[in-house]
Amino acid sequence: MGSTTKQDSQRATKVCRDACTIRRFCLRTGLVGGEYGVWGGLPEKALRALRRDLLRELGGRPLHGSAELDDVLDKHAPDSREPKARP
Repeated sequence: MGSTTKQDSQRATKVCRDACTIRRFCLRTGLVGGEYGVWGGLPEKALRALRRDLLRELGGRPLHGSAELDDVLDKHAPDSREPKARP
């Protein structure tokens, strides 16, 4: 999402948590891509800390496709879904 001000960040976080149907996909994108701003309902500071902790836990293994990433997604976006892949 890429919000820059505190007020924008708060509004974006609320929209993500209350109305977004692809929060899990968005959070995965923010974590794997090392993005900035609000992703998957997490403000930038929380997203960075979560990504840092995940990478430390993985000890050099790739983040994408890891069970640890899936656990984080289950915790932070349990009621969300990911878009279906196109054939």
